[in-house]
Amino acid sequence: MAKGKSIEIKGVPKLLKAIEGIEKGSRTIIRDAVNRTADGARTDSVRLIRQHLMLKAKSVRDNIRVVKGTKDRPVARLIAKGKKGLPLLGNYPVRPGRLGTRKPKEGVSVQIKKHGTRKILKGSFLAKMKSGHVGVFKREKGAKRLPVKQLFGVGFIGLMERGMIHRKLKKSINSRLEKILRQGINRLYHKNLQKVERLRG
Repeated sequence: MAKGKSIEIKGVPKLLKAIEGIEKGSRTIIRDAVNRTADGARTDSVRLIRQHLMLKAKSVRDNIRVVKGTKDRPVARLIAKGKKGLPLLGNYPVRPGRLGTRKPKEGVSVQIKKHGTRKILKGSFLAKMKSGHVGVFKREKGAKRLPVKQLFGVGFIGLMERGMIHRKLKKSINSRLEKILRQGINRLYHKNLQKVERLRG
């Protein structure tokens, strides 16, 4: 697994105080809340990133994973990998999009940003490596044939770490977590109240 950056999702302190005195069921509520919030945050991340980049949903989703929290450690983590971005071919709208197509003289064209324009990457070309991998490549400066380097898009880890996407993601995480925790706490209190009433009856 490639190294990545993570966002930790923990319980809301003021809500956790509300269930300090209730041992049975409280850990389950907290664990379920952070895990459900993490799943929702993954979905939000895909949506927010795709509002800025011309990436396929699967390309983003496959590079963001959720590490679930447990009863003993109710902290979920949202982990993104791919600091240098994803390969252009197969993830972004590239022209030409497959081998065998007539090679453009100027180079391969691609649109990276959602609200940007299609750009020609001068000197770039599609090629198949000995391993069988096909991608968009460019020769190293001064090289006539080899070495070549594969071209990548924007690393969306940076988008999740800072800026507008980061702020929106944190806001949605906090809002969703508080809502789910409140629902869980209400259910727990209602359940305990019913038990007390049955004992009294």
